[in-house]
Amino acid sequence: MKTSIRWVLKILMVLTFTSGFIYGAAPNHSDHFSNVPSSMLAKANPYSGHPQAVLAGKKLFDHHCSACHGRGAEGSGRAPSLKGDVIQYTAPGAILWFLKKGDLKHSMPAWSQLPEPTLWQIVTYLKTLP
Repeated sequence: MKTSIRWVLKILMVLTFTSGFIYGAAPNHSDHFSNVPSSMLAKANPYSGHPQAVLAGKKLFDHHCSACHGRGAEGSGRAPSLKGDVIQYTAPGAILWFLKKGDLKHSMPAWSQLPEPTLWQIVTYLKTLP
């Protein structure tokens, strides 16, 4: 049963990313999520739906992420916007995985030194962006 769920989640991610290309809205950073382990795809956000986690996540984002991604996560010359379909349709566990591992090739630091609850709060905030 677990294997079936993993495959369904992987298929949904592929369809999500593919639809962006079909409709001309190709996400510029979806490839960051292409190697997410299936165990992370199935991981649920323990703070989902918690307003206090959103507020905490915004403060953490402002402190750790806004220098590159902008105060409102709109992106800058240094980093892409985090608003839009890629973040909204990516599994929360995949976002957590990416935050932990980073992508030095694209100047994204690994935030693995931050406690997992802190990273989940950032994910919770990101999921509230339009």
